[in-house]
Amino acid sequence: MNAGWRADEAPPMRLRVGIHSDSVLVGNVGSKERMSYTVLGDGVNIAARLEALNKEYGTLICISHDTFREAGDRLCVRPVDEVSVKGRRARITVYELLGAYEAGGELEPDAADLALARATRAAFDALVAGDRAGALAGYRAVLDLRPEDPVARVHVGRLTGEVPARLAEVARDDS
Repeated sequence: MNAGWRADEAPPMRLRVGIHSDSVLVGNVGSKERMSYTVLGDGVNIAARLEALNKEYGTLICISHDTFREAGDRLCVRPVDEVSVKGRRARITVYELLGAYEAGGELEPDAADLALARATRAAFDALVAGDRAGALAGYRAVLDLRPEDPVARVHVGRLTGEVPARLAEVARDDS
């Protein structure tokens, strides 16, 4: 659709997606008077929180570690952050989906995607290990590869104190 719209000089559609793998309840819920087809469960909440994270990090598709683990080596991803989700004790590692191997076309990661994934992984590993200087150097290296990279900019801002430690808490209650 976007290719057609660009050809017509119309703005492309941009949307944010959060993907999490979990067991959920799907189907018609309600009574004879009011029936609704819906999805219920903790996995739905996590996917919604991942979708919201895209805005903070300037990404389009965020996936959970559970989804990454299920897909295995088929996905090209880079770590974005570890986040807290309301109702869970453990933090969740969130990844940006960069592409899918052997998918062909636009979905196939290119050399720039692979370099970005490697550089971001190195910076993220330093961050998780508590090596703030190494993480800062790593995210600056990401910015050398992609100067406008929003994920690296967020982390550099946090590590240098230029932006708050958490711009938007994933655990917030949106209702």
